[in-house]
Amino acid sequence: MRLRPSRPVVAALVALALAGLLAGPGEATIVVPVPEHELVLEADAIVVGRVQRIESEWDPAARQISTWITVAIDEVLKGDVATPEVSLKQAGGTVGGLRAWVHGSPEFRRRENVLVFLSESPDGSLRVTHLYQGKFSLSTDPVTGETLARRDRAPGVLVLPRKGGAPAVDSWTLPALKEVVKAWRSSRRSRGSLGQRRPAVAAATTQEAETFTFLNPPARWFEPDSGIPITVMTNRAGEPAAPGGGFEQVREALAAWTIGPESSLVLRDGGLTDAVGLRYDGVNSVSFRDPLNQIQPPSQCGGVLAIGGYYAVAQTTVVGGRTFYRIVDADMAIADGWEGCQFYDDRENLAEVLTHEIGHMVGFGHNTDPSATMYPYAHFDGRGATLTAADRAGLVFLYPGVSTVGPPPVRTLTVTRTGSGVIASTPAGISCGTDCAGGYDDGTAVQLVATPAAGWELAGWGGACGGAGACTVVMNGDRAVTATFRLAARPDLVVTAVNDPPATVGRGGRFPVRDTVANVGGAPSGAITRARYYLSATGTQAAGNVLLTGSRAVGALAPGAGSSGTLTVTVPLNAPPGTYRLLACADDTRLVAESDEANNCLASAGSVVVGLPDLVAAAVSPPPASLARGGRFQVTDTTRNQGDAPATSSVTRYYLSADGARDASDRLLTGYRMVPSLAPGAASTGTVTVVVPSTTVAGAYFVLACADDTARLVESGGANNCVASPTTVAVGP
Repeated sequence: MRLRPSRPVVAALVALALAGLLAGPGEATIVVPVPEHELVLEADAIVVGRVQRIESEWDPAARQISTWITVAIDEVLKGDVATPEVSLKQAGGTVGGLRAWVHGSPEFRRRENVLVFLSESPDGSLRVTHLYQGKFSLSTDPVTGETLARRDRAPGVLVLPRKGGAPAVDSWTLPALKEVVKAWRSSRRSRGSLGQRRPAVAAATTQEAETFTFLNPPARWFEPDSGIPITVMTNRAGEPAAPGGGFEQVREALAAWTIGPESSLVLRDGGLTDAVGLRYDGVNSVSFRDPLNQIQPPSQCGGVLAIGGYYAVAQTTVVGGRTFYRIVDADMAIADGWEGCQFYDDRENLAEVLTHEIGHMVGFGHNTDPSATMYPYAHFDGRGATLTAADRAGLVFLYPGVSTVGPPPVRTLTVTRTGSGVIASTPAGISCGTDCAGGYDDGTAVQLVATPAAGWELAGWGGACGGAGACTVVMNGDRAVTATFRLAARPDLVVTAVNDPPATVGRGGRFPVRDTVANVGGAPSGAITRARYYLSATGTQAAGNVLLTGSRAVGALAPGAGSSGTLTVTVPLNAPPGTYRLLACADDTRLVAESDEANNCLASAGSVVVGLPDLVAAAVSPPPASLARGGRFQVTDTTRNQGDAPATSSVTRYYLSADGARDASDRLLTGYRMVPSLAPGAASTGTVTVVVPSTTVAGAYFVLACADDTARLVESGGANNCVASPTTVAVGP
């Protein structure tokens, strides 16, 4: 759905017989035009290139179809793009017999030259900024030879009026559009490197295509032909900014499309639901606040206000001489962030918008009658949830009155499964498990969802369904489906190499570790994991192991791939003394479900002795016989590490002591010696000049040399650091 811009925009949907109201498979969208300079500000990157690949993907966990468009880059106009090509993710596409399309999506064709504005999605993938508004197709003018950049207005879009600001322009020369980008690209800092990040999708089904374009033929619900109503539910969160939360406006919009015996369409309010967003989940829903982050936030009250519509399957029927696919699921999502823009906070305006969007959800396109609610521009004239004569004429054409009466026949759906897993149905009736058959009214579209047991995956469907993606069975007769589960391929992360530790190390000591982590399983690890390191007396993962400080991030690994790295680890101060092997453990925080969780660790061949240093002052030179207060003399001392672990650098200081034992009455001499790191058994001898304090009381004193006198180290012996000179010095006035 679109807001009326400052100059007319022609709807890109061909008018059909009677009312021009027939839409193709997909979703409808409400748009407020965004001028090019705001697109430049919003985009994280802008590139010129050529479409290389188009691949649609069914995500069984999200219940969504997305399409990846890969563009080989010729020129980067904005942003830090680290690769020679980018892959864009757009909602919709075709996988097997299931089709989905978001009205307002940019269309792409293989080998097409394009200029695209790119924004980063919450899942880390890239998408075109504000749907079709951020994509320009490039071509050569046959007369002038200039390169032209054209934005194609997307079908099925309702335009709302933009309040102030420059209008969007759809046709440019490429140099002129580049000048706009150049003028505005530095006004807002772009993101950092936008390298390729295509999130892994478990058990995804993919299908390549030549185009990503609006789908034909059009679609409609088949249930009204058998007198079956279509139930639509509203997410219970509602819209806090809308009068009454928007619930009554949804009910009014549904009621507007139910006009009585002249049309078979009956839309039933199903109440509240926890279902959210646009997903093929068997629940027809209206959601506010874009709960699945499927819509880019607005810019200056411009952008995409709502998306809505349906999934369709390739089963067909003919109405009024036209062929239609079958709609099997319909949803609408209203965007977040439009407070203060006077769209969904006006009761009648919101009701009109909802009525228009629900029309798209049941298969209607745009009406060429300017008075119609299904006209491509919003009226905002206070009409609320109403249909005009033109809308009603199209409704009667698309859903003519039902000529038969009585309940539809009941058809039986039977499910057979092999392996370990459960199959459930929407509508309810099958939970196989235990209940593997159900009865459904003729014409009902039954969605089957397979949930594998832990360690299993769906290998594929058989019978009335095929492939390993979505399974929807239309019950126009008795049907049988088989579901085959198999043991799932999983990653298996192991450490294949780790270096030997040093022979000795003290508590608080540091040493380097180099290790290699490999994926020896049959599936990608799909996540960044962490390798951690231990001191292990047994060389295995056990309760008494000592966790070293420091871990290494290991990127996602494909089967057979590996990652090597080096880091420095620290021994905890409370590590028990003893002899240990170094143990390296892959995915030690258990982020990845693996085929074998017991083979993650590898111990070093060599061992390390963990202990504590013990610094002692082994000797100190005799002082001169006498000195005046403030006098200076040289001291030579030896500091030895008699512990069983290396000692880091330390400080030796010197005192005058009346009794040769260190206590609080001793006078600190000015001057100290830095002692280097000492291995066990090593010693350091040095000479420094010290000064007698001028306030020293006259008398005879020994000279004390005290190792590690600033207590920088944790030692095994704490009371043996000082040694006294063999003779005394007389300190006088």
